[in-house]
Amino acid sequence: MPDLSSRPGTNGASVGQRIQNSYYGLLGVAPTATADEIKRAFRLLAKECHPDQNPAPAAAARFKVISEAYAVLSDIDRRRTYDVSYEVANRPPAYKALEPIRCSNCRRPTIQPRRVVHWSVVSFLVATWRNPSEGIYCAGCAGRTGLRCTAISAVLGWWSVQGLFWTPLSILRNANGGRRPDDADAGLLWQNALAFRSQGELAIAHALARQVAASGSEHASEAMQMLTQLRRAGVPQDAPPLPDAWKTQPANVAAQAAMGLFVPLAVAALVYSAHAPALNAAPAPLRATETSAQQAAIAPTCARAPADGEVLQGHLDQSEFGHQLEINNVSGKPAIIKVREAVSGITQVAFFVGKGGKASVGPLPDGAYRIQYAFGPALAENCKSFTYIDSASEFPDPETFRKEHRGGRTIAQRLSYTLYPVPKDASGPEQIDPASFLAE
Repeated sequence: MPDLSSRPGTNGASVGQRIQNSYYGLLGVAPTATADEIKRAFRLLAKECHPDQNPAPAAAARFKVISEAYAVLSDIDRRRTYDVSYEVANRPPAYKALEPIRCSNCRRPTIQPRRVVHWSVVSFLVATWRNPSEGIYCAGCAGRTGLRCTAISAVLGWWSVQGLFWTPLSILRNANGGRRPDDADAGLLWQNALAFRSQGELAIAHALARQVAASGSEHASEAMQMLTQLRRAGVPQDAPPLPDAWKTQPANVAAQAAMGLFVPLAVAALVYSAHAPALNAAPAPLRATETSAQQAAIAPTCARAPADGEVLQGHLDQSEFGHQLEINNVSGKPAIIKVREAVSGITQVAFFVGKGGKASVGPLPDGAYRIQYAFGPALAENCKSFTYIDSASEFPDPETFRKEHRGGRTIAQRLSYTLYPVPKDASGPEQIDPASFLAE
């Protein structure tokens, strides 16, 4: 587009002369002409001077000029920019200054406006809605709009299969400032450069024109011309740039990430608390007046009784060759057997043997062990302990397992016990306090 402000005599010309020298004058229409009037005027002129209709050299040159004028005036955005720059260059002394672009949200003039799109996601079962929030914002309002859209997505976006994909993607985009088309940004900055120049804010206009010139947009060449004019008007070439109000803020990113993760983490916590196994829960204390039969009647019991020899605590390494412990339960009650390390008292393994049942457990590694067992009426709800312990006993001496090597073979031991209730003052296994059996 020609630099009309640099033409000799432009500012002193009459309104009619200025219109005659403009794109509107070249097409023979008024500045208020509609798009249809501009199109009809161009077609009439094109018939007169098109090289195919008029071979005169002057006709070809005129056709080129009116084609340039029509290309600008037939495009809404380019015509708006042309009108602004033409009026600024040719305004009379009483011309009213242009207004900078206002934020769509707070309605305040903003030096560095941006067209920004934030997304919110709402999901329900199989349906997902992605809703854009688009506007021309200042940096502060854009950040608040992004937080609002992220909050909506964080609460309402996760509840479908598609929502599981779109919700985190939208939150990530919002946290990074939303979607900002570069060409739209350059157009907004150019309009503001013209507005601030018309108001006499030459330093701001210079800083904005420099951003537009570096953008490579369709306004870049015009911005370069404005920079030249402003430097001639006294704005130094090294004038400081505007601070970047749109720089990504880590605090904003962290806030949106926290909002996005809140619902998934809360749901995970609820699911875990509802289904977390109570394997390590200690048995509820019993009142002294309750018998084992009374406790068994009121306490929740195991829904599926373990098999004979099923491990309730600890583990057995099935990949190793080792010693075997055989238990024959003839007590008439289910039993839990604990094999503890003799020195530390740590439970190596605990397993179950039902009444009248028999189990062989192993392999056990070399070491010294104490063998304890307890009887109860029924297993508790966690299937790892009794609702009540009728009695607990321990074989008096530790058992020591040691592998022997004979003739190139390794021989392990096999120890067998038969369980039965131990009367008081009877020889054999010693009765122990149930609390010591339950202790880890």
